[in-house]
Amino acid sequence: HAAMAELDADPEEVIETNVGTAEEIRFDATMGALEEILMSEAFAQLQTAFCAKHADVFESTDENKHEYHDVFAKYARTMEAHIEATLAEKVADFSMTDFTTALVERKDEAPGDVLDLLLGLSDFVEFKQMMLAFKEGAQLDLLVHHENTNPSARAAHK
Repeated sequence: HAAMAELDADPEEVIETNVGTAEEIRFDATMGALEEILMSEAFAQLQTAFCAKHADVFESTDENKHEYHDVFAKYARTMEAHIEATLAEKVADFSMTDFTTALVERKDEAPGDVLDLLLGLSDFVEFKQMMLAFKEGAQLDLLVHHENTNPSARAAHK
């Protein structure tokens, strides 16, 4: 099939558009939609709400309680369901099974940050670190909020 090309100011540089099979174009479109989802405010809010609800369970120890794995499984299901539902809205005839297969076959073509975020959904150690960082950050936010709204707390730090 013929490739459509546009010439830039530099005749050596050719910008290719709509190149590839329907499958390649579909994969690229899905990756673009996925990147939009992962970088969206809605995804960030979903993640923050989940962390706020469950971060107190986690403790900074080497021991991993069974409960941590239950929360991790729930996190993975929640994020995956959001991603899949949103991709289905954005990409016609979207199939998670087909996309997952294509992603495995073409992982070298996927943007690294998108792959990292997707792998993070299945990486317990990374998940635990995120929850602990959230918990620590939330406690710092509460402390700062308390100090900013409580005159006696401000005076105690002077």
